[in-house]
Amino acid sequence: MLTIQAAWQALSDDDRLQWNRFPDFSGQTINRDKSIKISGHALYLKYQMFRLTAGLSLLTEITYLTMPTPIVLYGLSLDVAAFLIDVGPEPDPDEIFFLFSISNPKQEGTAPSRSGLRYMYVTPAEATYFDITESYKAVFGIVPTANTYFNYSIRSFSTLSPIFSSIIYGKMIYEIA
Repeated sequence: MLTIQAAWQALSDDDRLQWNRFPDFSGQTINRDKSIKISGHALYLKYQMFRLTAGLSLLTEITYLTMPTPIVLYGLSLDVAAFLIDVGPEPDPDEIFFLFSISNPKQEGTAPSRSGLRYMYVTPAEATYFDITESYKAVFGIVPTANTYFNYSIRSFSTLSPIFSSIIYGKMIYEIA
């Protein structure tokens, strides 16, 4: 957070003005009250933190673009001992990135829940598949067995513009590919 705050302070007045004006273009609001637009400073901190979490560098120049089509989760699968997520549409890293969180294994009858979700660093495998094996083992200690249910969340972000989708929550079964 200190890196991001220092980067904000290092921005020129013109650059800070662009960040302060961007919420008027994007319509982004604070979480608790959708009638209050987010400040440029808060948007800068929030968006840049998401970029760093995803392994990207800080966005240095704002581009006024709309949000690309958000990424959705199609499935969870096991492929030669790799825990993979299948997403779509196929993400173009020059346009969009996403953050994915998942729970520990749940019983079949358990209702979807937002609690217990842990962020997974995703590694591109091929096309729409991303490997979360190492992240999952680091957080939960094991790779799960097949036919296990999980709660998840996924959120998409524009790579070129500080704009992002709402969080999609769900529950999905893990199957062997």
